[in-house]
Amino acid sequence: MRRSPSLVAGGLVIAVMATLAILALLWTPYDPLVVDTTARFSSPSWQHWLGTDQLGRDVLSNLLVGARTSLTAALAATVIAMTIGATLGITTAV
Repeated sequence: MRRSPSLVAGGLVIAVMATLAILALLWTPYDPLVVDTTARFSSPSWQHWLGTDQLGRDVLSNLLVGARTSLTAALAATVIAMTIGATLGITTAV
């Protein structure tokens, strides 16, 4: 059975996002909400792998927490849609 390239690409994106979300639960190098004005606009370094933003927050930590938030919202929307769809489908079939 031959796999579609778009299926593989989509699966890879979902796998990377899920891995990032799990990683965010287990490890974030810095608190994404802590403001450090002394480290504003720092370029990538060994301390801040993706640098810092205008408030001195670590970009990698924000990226990991954002991935977790996005996946949680997508999972919640999917579960709600499946519940409504299954309820309507079963009700209509009876």
